[in-house]
Amino acid sequence: MTQTPFYDQHVSSGAKIVDFHGWEMPLQYSGIIDEHKNLRSNVGLFDVSHMGRFKITGTSAENCVQNLLTNDVTKIGDLQAIYSPMCSESGGILDDVIAYRINEDDFLMVVNSSNIEKDFAWVVSHSQDAHVENITDQMALLAATAKMPMLKTLLIKWHCLHCRVLHLKKF
Repeated sequence: MTQTPFYDQHVSSGAKIVDFHGWEMPLQYSGIIDEHKNLRSNVGLFDVSHMGRFKITGTSAENCVQNLLTNDVTKIGDLQAIYSPMCSESGGILDDVIAYRINEDDFLMVVNSSNIEKDFAWVVSHSQDAHVENITDQMALLAATAKMPMLKTLLIKWHCLHCRVLHLKKF
């Protein structure tokens, strides 16, 4: 079974580990009700490193993603994301994905873990001239949830830390 980069932290924090599509993932720590109540009043951080991640780059990246998804990716700005179904030519839903626009030549697509291989083959076969790379094993993925004011504070603090680590200009 595959483990996320945070596996040891999950185990040392007392997580109940379960098999989730071949990944050893935490199901809960202190109990569902306690965790639900805590999440409603604090910030929750979730390890979603088991989800697939595809990097789509090149001058036709935006057009590639636009043709794969039902939602209009041209309406999101740089460093924004859109949730959308990815459909077959006949209109059947293949998966629900999140597409992050880094810029018009650089996208990150997040797909469900059970569909990584199938979705990657589909994206590559419809990539036009864009370069598609499966980077699932090259990076971890965390998701945060909270009430909006708390989440904004968390994101600002994360961005400031990220800027210091990468020596980037703050927004």
